[in-house]
Amino acid sequence: VWVNGALHGICKVKYGDGGVYAGSFMSFSKHGNGKMIWANGDIYEGEGKKGRQEGLGTMIYEYGDVYEGNWASSREHGTGTLTLKNGTTYECEWVDGKRARNGKKTYKNGDVYTGTWMDGMEDGEGKMSYQNGEIYDGEWATGKRCGQGRMSYKNGDVYEGEWGGGKRQGSGMLMSKNGTMQEGKWVADEFQGLHIRKAVEKDVDSIWNIDKEMNFEEYDKATHELLLPETVVAVEGGKVCGYMTTVMLDHGPSVKKMRRAYLDAVRGRKKDTLYVI
Repeated sequence: VWVNGALHGICKVKYGDGGVYAGSFMSFSKHGNGKMIWANGDIYEGEGKKGRQEGLGTMIYEYGDVYEGNWASSREHGTGTLTLKNGTTYECEWVDGKRARNGKKTYKNGDVYTGTWMDGMEDGEGKMSYQNGEIYDGEWATGKRCGQGRMSYKNGDVYEGEWGGGKRQGSGMLMSKNGTMQEGKWVADEFQGLHIRKAVEKDVDSIWNIDKEMNFEEYDKATHELLLPETVVAVEGGKVCGYMTTVMLDHGPSVKKMRRAYLDAVRGRKKDTLYVI
């Protein structure tokens, strides 16, 4: 429709460079809802104003990425979702065509990340919920777990501590579902210290039944013959607050006094706070 020499209403326009527009026009400008197909293969369908993408719309780029969301001055601006050709999606805020540094990232395999990123890669603080049920919540760098973080594994184990290059690296503690605890230094996912497990009744009953005036020489001999664990430790709040060594070769007066003090520290704790080295 021509009004006062200007094109208005719904129409289809073919441009000299090969582009095609079908939709609403006002005064020779794309204005309102329409679909624009550029010569390079890009396709935009949605709202426009005075010849620019403005409002809600979907852009299908010729290289396969798709953006759905808000636009301003022909740039992604506001809330929007970008789906990459490889299936990864970013749901976040956009400013002048650029992604904000935080939001939700969903991988094609079902992994979901919520947090901050840099250049599209996980970076800073964030939580990754893996499709296999595992969850990591902590720090990231260039797309890998790095810094302090907590990983809940699908088998029920939980690791909390330092990470590097996506692996357990540095100081940390792994609590297994079966009660085993490994606390100390980790290198490339491998534990470098002692293996500690949750104490059971047979481990600690003898400690509770020890007479404070006992003969430690006889106790050491008995525990050694029974193959009882060498050390029982009391752990609260992730810290060792008492322990009892069951076998010692030194039975001097000072050692006996020290052992009785440690024994009292352990016996004063609840049994469910005890672990065995």
